[in-house]
Amino acid sequence: MKPLGAGTLLKAESSPFGVAMTVPQCIQYCLDRNGVKVVIVGCHTPQEVLEAVKHQQLSEEERSYAHIFASGASISMTGKCMYCNHCQPCPAHLDIAAVTKFLDLATQQETVPDTVMEHYWALPATADDCLMCGRCEPNCPFGVKICENMKHAREVFHKHN
Repeated sequence: MKPLGAGTLLKAESSPFGVAMTVPQCIQYCLDRNGVKVVIVGCHTPQEVLEAVKHQQLSEEERSYAHIFASGASISMTGKCMYCNHCQPCPAHLDIAAVTKFLDLATQQETVPDTVMEHYWALPATADDCLMCGRCEPNCPFGVKICENMKHAREVFHKHN
């Protein structure tokens, strides 16, 4: 699991729940899944490490995310890539999920991390190779506008390259 959802769960505007979760709430959500014993949180800053470590020191109430679901907040996954690869096969041999994952990671921060940039440009095919044929879009169970994502990836990764 990606406990922080590549950072999307930490911001109300990108969270599928419409509200920002705390790092401890994200960790607790993962730990509450059957069979999960350990959660490894990918931290980008010392502050995020401190937030993750704080999980064990908080009360059950402070780690709880129940209020988010109890509030009746609408949960929308429409338009959000889950990296499931149902969009495949791609005639240009793009790993659409990987391109989208790196785009999501890049846009969750003020500047694109060097590691994200390196991983993106190491892909055998990038958004530059997309034919914009749209064959992928009807296959997506989440209604992701993949061609728009590919255009956005071109802009983001060329701007910071």
